[in-house]
Amino acid sequence: GCLCLVGSEMCIRDRRCAHSIRIDSNTISRGKRMNESPLVSVCMPLYNKEEYVYESVKSIIDQTYQNWELIICDNASTDTSLERIANFLRDPRVKLYKNDENIGLVANFKRVLSLATGKYIKLVYADDVIPSTCLERQVRVLEDPKNGRVSLSVICRKIINENSRDIFVMPCRYKAGINDGRKAIKKCFFFGTNLIGEPHVAMFRRFDIETLPYADTDIGMWAFILEKGSLHVTTDLRSSFRICSNSLTTSMKLDYPKHYIALFDKIRRRMKFSYLLFAWFSFMCIILHFVRSFTISRILRNAK
Repeated sequence: GCLCLVGSEMCIRDRRCAHSIRIDSNTISRGKRMNESPLVSVCMPLYNKEEYVYESVKSIIDQTYQNWELIICDNASTDTSLERIANFLRDPRVKLYKNDENIGLVANFKRVLSLATGKYIKLVYADDVIPSTCLERQVRVLEDPKNGRVSLSVICRKIINENSRDIFVMPCRYKAGINDGRKAIKKCFFFGTNLIGEPHVAMFRRFDIETLPYADTDIGMWAFILEKGSLHVTTDLRSSFRICSNSLTTSMKLDYPKHYIALFDKIRRRMKFSYLLFAWFSFMCIILHFVRSFTISRILRNAK
């Protein structure tokens, strides 16, 4: 079960949630244009991000595009994360679901996706930040009739540290505009890593993941979605990916390459890539894991 908080009035939402609290929608003026625009579900899994969750949620509130719902699924946080975002719950578009107990990272990831109701989905972790025009620009891409074959819209990204200071800009390995979906995934194999980016860079259609076979990593989702269409890259817009002491990236263990290689093997089989390409990926993946671990350690030391 879970507790869903959306405002100040109690009502039954569904059998998986206890209550929903709602403010009269008239308290927030959205305008005619918003009602005519497709709904975007911004999904945010949350666990113990008291230092960063306010900034992350604020970046959603400040979007120029107004027709969104923010679904926050708290995985039994033990810090003050929920207190930090309490004021945001006055906005009826912000919906908080609280798990009775910690159900694990992957299960919470899947749960927050399952609660989405919008035409489009954008995943944002509770320590990342997106630019104010992000939703507007990505909806424009996916709604454009000329981009009818585009199934995944992404922007570029930069790395920030625990103090929200820019560290470096991640290079974009794809051309601006439309890229072939299969070739985009094949390029990830060649470089030995996820070139497309973390969840906060992407937007996709909700119906495209209804039969998603693996939802434990971003690249697994991107591969599945790009089987259905093309990749569109917006190169003049960057979201902020945070490296901090309790981030998922920082907590990767030595056996992470083994997990990642197993996932890419599933993708290889599904997309019928050669075993030689997979062997090259495995080699590159192990090397990059140690390079990444060294780089992250230096970023954390310099932030102190």
